[in-house]
Amino acid sequence: MKKELKIRIADYKEVEKLLEQAGAKFIKQDTSTYTYFTQPAGKVLKITQNNEGSFKTVIERSGDQFNIIENSALDDPKELLEEYSKEHGIKKAMSNIRRFFEYKDLIITTNQFKDIGQFLILEGDNPKLSFITEVLGIKNAQVITKSFDDL
Repeated sequence: MKKELKIRIADYKEVEKLLEQAGAKFIKQDTSTYTYFTQPAGKVLKITQNNEGSFKTVIERSGDQFNIIENSALDDPKELLEEYSKEHGIKKAMSNIRRFFEYKDLIITTNQFKDIGQFLILEGDNPKLSFITEVLGIKNAQVITKSFDDL
């Protein structure tokens, strides 16, 4: 099961320089729109739409990380959006510019949200804060343990 560790950052461009200096490879950029549905605390149900398609994602918080329970492609999100809207209610819709990097066994993204700020997400089997503090040299990293729709 993949996990996420996310921190708030002040300047994604500076963090990207640190990633490249550490040997991370830039992969791509996308703009995603997320529709978050009302869920119990610590659980996330969202539909993501971007230039690569639509995806259903289910995430659960575990300590200071998030477990990715499901991340599956959708052929036609319209029906599921309608079903989840009726069943759960739409909590929030947000847009995000994501820039993807690869580093060893991690997928790393810088995330730019208009209303809530900038974030760095490490995704992998066991993402560690030590990558952020020791490899990137970011001290006093503010780990985010809430879903973006709760910020």
